Amino acid sequence: MPRILARTHPGSDPNSYPIWRGKNPFEDEQETEKLAAAIFKSRDYATYYAWTLAGLLVLHVMRYQGRRLLALLQKKEHNNRKKSLFGRLRIFHKIDQCLLYHPEGEGRLDVATHLVTLIFMAATAFLLFYNITHFIVFGFRTGFVIAINFPMLYILGAKKTPLSFLVGWSYDQLNIFHQVVGMCCVYAAVMHAAVFAYYFNPMYLITEFWSIMGILAFVAFVVIGLTSRQKFRENHYEIFYVVHLVGMLASLVGLYYHIPIAKPFALAAGASVVYDRVARAADGYRVARAYLELHSGDTIVVKIPKNQPRELLGSLSYYPSSWNPLNVGILITNGLIHTLNFFIGLFNRQTKLKWHSGQHMFITFLRCRLFESHPFTISSNYDHEDNLEFIIRVRKGFTKSLKEKLLAQMSANGLSEADSRKISWTVILHGPYGVKPLGLFQPPAPQEIAATENSCLVQQRKIVLIAGGSGVAFTFPLMLQLAHQKREVEFIWIVPDRTFATWVDLSHPRVQNASVLIHETKTQGRPDITEMVQSRLKGSSSCDWVCVCGPDMLLRQVRNNVAELRGNGQNVELFAERFGW
Repeated sequence: MPRILARTHPGSDPNSYPIWRGKNPFEDEQETEKLAAAIFKSRDYATYYAWTLAGLLVLHVMRYQGRRLLALLQKKEHNNRKKSLFGRLRIFHKIDQCLLYHPEGEGRLDVATHLVTLIFMAATAFLLFYNITHFIVFGFRTGFVIAINFPMLYILGAKKTPLSFLVGWSYDQLNIFHQVVGMCCVYAAVMHAAVFAYYFNPMYLITEFWSIMGILAFVAFVVIGLTSRQKFRENHYEIFYVVHLVGMLASLVGLYYHIPIAKPFALAAGASVVYDRVARAADGYRVARAYLELHSGDTIVVKIPKNQPRELLGSLSYYPSSWNPLNVGILITNGLIHTLNFFIGLFNRQTKLKWHSGQHMFITFLRCRLFESHPFTISSNYDHEDNLEFIIRVRKGFTKSLKEKLLAQMSANGLSEADSRKISWTVILHGPYGVKPLGLFQPPAPQEIAATENSCLVQQRKIVLIAGGSGVAFTFPLMLQLAHQKREVEFIWIVPDRTFATWVDLSHPRVQNASVLIHETKTQGRPDITEMVQSRLKGSSSCDWVCVCGPDMLLRQVRNNVAELRGNGQNVELFAERFGW
């Protein structure tokens, strides 16, 4: 075997099957040296590529920290009544406006995200196609692309990742780049497999261990890619989740054993998986009793009391005749249930049911698809409400099955829709997850104010919360907490009609401290988002906030209006939460 391939794939036995399908590209000694030099040169290009990706991350950190610095300087300008260099140069505001702008069109994102994606794809294309002297060199380049991006693919897809704290990204924002990097890896895997399938003998490939591991990783990548399409993910989330979990582990093992140069990258990806799972386990699982209510708009509201009863699993009823032999089985089953209730009670005392506004949890309903867990946004506030609540819009797949199971139990118990709140199920909770808007509703301690007197966090500011439909699950608990702190809060909820307002308790005492606007699209038409945002914030000299959750069109319009305000020099923070996982 040629020296370069022998070093790349140790342990190969050239006497088992012919290695090459046709002509050996390394047969000629002079040609072998040229190809070896080209492959090692490609490794240098791969190093430049890795540094470029690291630079992209650093640039985002600089932009994130730069906005905080700009806010600090603007506050100093306000106190000193003197313009700084940053205040006089409007170009900084215009650049920020341009980066935040969200163009029209389905599936499009803000300019900053598109720009980062474009730079990433350009750097990837450079590594793949620059100075290719032989087709087999291209095959090695595709392998480098997969290996280098492998750790970042896992880090960006993790629920618990240090990146959230370093750059202030929520899981939703991280997931956008996870999809971009994942798509790149899938296409690179297809090209990598095509090149080596063209040169190598198929029988050789399916009998060598290093090759079998590569095929395992390739199949995992392709299946994950096929099941990650948006429509498939929305209609078959359960299959998508299982494929992702199994494929993640298979690709880790496959890449690690495929080629020695990929081992450090596979170990880094594995470390991120271990960190994610350990951090999740630290959050804890708990079993709880949930009460389900049917509401208008094909919506289910799930309420879980913070103070749970001791007996979460109900006992079975005995047959009237004490001599019925089936009562023996029921007695044994009830003994098991009481034992489980005992250990559940011990476990739940170790994991407190606590959350922050705007976070989400994974829920497993024991009566509906026992082995599936689905994420839902928490719609209640921990400090001011007695229940952990979730608003679930019924669509396809799991939520449709959930409603059918609920209706079936109501029918069996002779309950009407108004009596649905009498239905209680046992659920398993995992979480909470999600990055709360940093500095939005937690003022610093008195001893910290002196050190941060110029910070945006301690200014008097206006906060506008905008929700579309079930996006209220994100904004409503924020409003309760902010209103309790006597902040100037504007709460806007866009719904088809007033009957949807039963999803949340608008009669809550804290709601009286906020300005509430319910916009009914059936009677008032589509809302003027520009007027909603501009009329409330335009000309403000304080550090204001806008939080929005809803469909993509709403997020785009709000984002563009905040971008315009920033372009005019105003200090407006934006936190946007998209539908979907």
